Amino acid sequence: ESEREKAVEVPDYPVYAVFLDESGKTSNKLIVGSLWFLSSGAESIALHNASSELKAKSKFTGEFHFANMSKDEVGIYKELIDIFISKGGTISFKFISIERHGIKNIQTALNDLYYLLLTKGIDHEISTGRAPLPRILDVWKDLEEVGADKLLMANLETNLKLAASSVYDNKLIVQQCIALDSKHNVFLQVADLVASSVNRILSRSGEGRNHKDELADYLVGRLGISATPDLDISIGDLAAHIRL
Repeated sequence: ESEREKAVEVPDYPVYAVFLDESGKTSNKLIVGSLWFLSSGAESIALHNASSELKAKSKFTGEFHFANMSKDEVGIYKELIDIFISKGGTISFKFISIERHGIKNIQTALNDLYYLLLTKGIDHEISTGRAPLPRILDVWKDLEEVGADKLLMANLETNLKLAASSVYDNKLIVQQCIALDSKHNVFLQVADLVASSVNRILSRSGEGRNHKDELADYLVGRLGISATPDLDISIGDLAAHIRL
């Protein structure tokens, strides 16, 4: 009954569906990466099904997680990236980065990065004309530390609702901000690949390369980003690097 009443209250607007993950707590840069859906749910269902078919075909039973990827698994990770790039339609990959040097409270800084990525990401979609307001905003983050993540998402929802009123003239409807285990959610896993690949490139120090560097270069290359330490964007609609 509660959900029925809520559904009546929410206008029938299109949705920003955003999946988030972080990286860089022990690196030179703090990064939050994201995957954005800008159209109907049918698109996300098609990508989910294609990802499941890839796992079944390859007999891959694990989670797509950058840190746990073995050398023998690079091929299937590349195929996953190709699925999202070729069949994604109106999706977008965005990430935000800042130097970690001088930041005393890492968790507070990450909390700020989540908010800034979402608001500046919305501004990016409005500026491109691909996804103008009014819209509903749904946000999911990979659940890592239960207490901290619940607090993060509650504060994030509060601050986004304030921005919806003061910045977006109530044309942004913040519906939910949820921390969710990524184990069975391929969209959160893709957000992890974005954040971790960006971290890999921004943290390079001239040391030897391995399969993780190979995947990081492949992902940013498919997004139209130069695989250099500054990560310049050449395709503005598909990807956005927000620098602070």
